[in-house]
Amino acid sequence: MSRDAELTAALVEAARRAFTQVRAEHPAEVFYCFALCTSADVGYIEPTCSGEQGLREVAQDYVQADGGTLATQLAELRWSPVDSPYHSFGDEHFAEVQRLLAARPDPYDLDEDAADVEVRARFEACFGALAQLDREGCFGDGAQRNRVLVTVLQGDQSDRSRLRNARRLNPAMVVQRLAEDLQIPEPIGSFTTLGSRAVYQVVALTYAPARSVLAACGSGGEVFAWDLARGRESLAIRQDGECWAVALSPDGQLLVAGDGAEIVRLDLASGARTRLARLGDKVSGLDISPDGTTVIAGGWDDTVTAFETHTGKERWRLASLAKCVRFSPNGQLLALAGAGVTLVDPADGSVHRRLLGRPSIATYQHLAWSPDARTVAIGSEGPRGQRLSVWRWQDPTDKPRPFWLLGTGGPLRDSVCDLAFSPSGALLASAHAGGDIHVWEADSGEHRLRLRGRQESMLAVVFIDERRLAAAGQDVECGPPVDIWDL
Repeated sequence: MSRDAELTAALVEAARRAFTQVRAEHPAEVFYCFALCTSADVGYIEPTCSGEQGLREVAQDYVQADGGTLATQLAELRWSPVDSPYHSFGDEHFAEVQRLLAARPDPYDLDEDAADVEVRARFEACFGALAQLDREGCFGDGAQRNRVLVTVLQGDQSDRSRLRNARRLNPAMVVQRLAEDLQIPEPIGSFTTLGSRAVYQVVALTYAPARSVLAACGSGGEVFAWDLARGRESLAIRQDGECWAVALSPDGQLLVAGDGAEIVRLDLASGARTRLARLGDKVSGLDISPDGTTVIAGGWDDTVTAFETHTGKERWRLASLAKCVRFSPNGQLLALAGAGVTLVDPADGSVHRRLLGRPSIATYQHLAWSPDARTVAIGSEGPRGQRLSVWRWQDPTDKPRPFWLLGTGGPLRDSVCDLAFSPSGALLASAHAGGDIHVWEADSGEHRLRLRGRQESMLAVVFIDERRLAAAGQDVECGPPVDIWDL
């Protein structure tokens, strides 16, 4: 018996025992899913089941703990295997399966092509085992079978992948029912993609119009840069640590990025790294002053620190939670967004004004300055849902006042993950956790456009010019990292 056939046979025996046991111990449950659950590299395989009664009980627990409606929780949890009370039920029968997996080559020790072959063989063993059990009648037949989804699930999986897997093993009506539940949105708008390397998620974008340079970073340590004027990728590297922030100087000459707790300068031509400074914890936010002399860094250790750009010498430090740090375009103010929104004097770190506070009520995680430095757009999230507010003043001595505000509802259904003004300040773009990008009239708050790419969550957005914007986010299927839309 071949190695792959041996794994398939072990999976058939283990899954048969697990699924038989869960039905015997829960005879009143109406099961609607039987699956094998694994990871992207199939490093483990375990059984998982979902039933109507168990789903309702878990959804009710979530309503009590987190709020929301029962209907919303039922919809969100229905195809989340790890939230099922029957997840891993009968995993004691999978000891032989795990032994066989451990005896196979580790995909991480193989080159890319060989790793793909090994991972594909493991997935095929899962599908083959479920197909064998289906032929045996393990999941019923006729009307009973048409009520059950049989599939391979992953803990971190796109909805498109869920649907593709379901099509391999199930009757058409079962697949159609899953498609209706998932409601997978199609891309919206005309866009092109950038990037030579596949990335799980891009978490930050920055653009320097003086040299038409666009840069991006991924949480896995990836850093990219593109020369848009010449239409070429100038940098594509992967650092050792996580990277949650990246910044370009306005003249496009200097690129800085986080590498775990370090701040590094990167040469746009060669990717050569120069360590600039180190924080007490991972870098969460970066920006470079308009004159290019100062780098501001927010850290996961709840500090904000200013450094000299070329020497890395510390200028000042402020104890403040700040996921997002942004210089005003004229360099007169620095805005920090975290448990509140604070305006700071960038010369010495003294607090100029607390624009928004009350951290127990909401968190303010994302902001953007208008080009004239008189308007700040803020994305927040709290008990009342998501908010997008715009604050305006005539000069730094004025008290900022709310200009317009959008609450949950209409286009604003998902958390705001990033904000950007167009070069003229006429438009405001917002990137959202649900995968949408919205474009608004900055003066009125009127909704202009809804855009959408391949990603299931949009985490970063920046305008290239008045007609183009770039956006990126989380892509479980790991495609090219950045999309550019023509408005």
